[in-house]
Amino acid sequence: MAKSAVVPTVKINHVTDTVLTLPNSKVTITINKNVSMKKIAAIDDYLVAEKTLPKLKLPTIQSAKPNLQNCKYEWDTVTFWESEFQYKPMPGKSLGITNDLNLITLQDAKNIYGFSFAAAQGFDNIATVFNAGFDYEHIMVDYLNPTSALAILQSTPNLYPKCSYYEIDEPTKNSFSTTDTKSLETLINNWNIGAKVMLTDYHWPEKTLCTDWYNWGQQLGNYEGSDYYIMCDNYGTPPDPCGDPCDFWNEYISYYNPAYVFSNWVMNQSAQSSNWDCCFKLANGSDQNINQIWLYAGTGDVTAIQLFVGYAWSDGWLLQFQKQKVNVLINTSNDCDPDGPWAINQTWYTGNTEWVGN
Repeated sequence: MAKSAVVPTVKINHVTDTVLTLPNSKVTITINKNVSMKKIAAIDDYLVAEKTLPKLKLPTIQSAKPNLQNCKYEWDTVTFWESEFQYKPMPGKSLGITNDLNLITLQDAKNIYGFSFAAAQGFDNIATVFNAGFDYEHIMVDYLNPTSALAILQSTPNLYPKCSYYEIDEPTKNSFSTTDTKSLETLINNWNIGAKVMLTDYHWPEKTLCTDWYNWGQQLGNYEGSDYYIMCDNYGTPPDPCGDPCDFWNEYISYYNPAYVFSNWVMNQSAQSSNWDCCFKLANGSDQNINQIWLYAGTGDVTAIQLFVGYAWSDGWLLQFQKQKVNVLINTSNDCDPDGPWAINQTWYTGNTEWVGN
């Protein structure tokens, strides 16, 4: 490049330096007067060539302390599953409810809380339970008095739909006749083949105060081919002399054929929640035949029902509905610290759902 250089205009300061105006680059420089003109011409050509080089995009080097505006655009995402209060039965297990106080609707009991069985208070209430979404196979007719039930079925056997379960509530406490109770079993068996008659009580055979129940079990529920099934409804409210529910459940199974003890009751009271956990875990034992638990909602409140459902899910009796979501995060730190603070900018629903057991 020096060969084509144009000789620069020179102003010489005889005392110190030379001031040069370079003709091509139009740059004025001050240089030691001892530098040769050839070298000065080469400098001029170099400056011209530098100006005409293509502009290269150098990599951006992030400042050690960028401002807040820069960090607002540092993004990240977190995918997660969000639980909702909606349940359905775990295969092989089922929950039932008697809803005396109408604390929740029967539709919600089935579609939100995960109950697969419901009790009809007498024959005339079967239609109400059916219309709420429970088919006849999942309805238990709760008839307190076997004598009255016997009379109804004897006079109008075709008036009522056939359900899978018929409950006689606390026969020893209510002094029901074993003769009428046995007659009701025979009638139901002939009228509705395969139906189960559930004897519900709380008497513990070994206790002095609870001896009658053992006699009932011997007469009605503990022989081959019986259509009677034994349900424990002791709720273990202190100072109950007969023990807590888990003790009762074990005792029932020790006295009666386990094939006839597959379903028991618990009471809808928050104070009983520690017993619920015990009962669910007991029912899960390999030596148990219990695959059905009923909640008596004639006491308590909605909070207690929700608590019961929570225990049922945590102990493997329900599946819970969950949605997959994505949190879009933004880093709001002043120095883009990986630890943030990070803030949620948006939440997206992916459209994916699943039913999860515990």
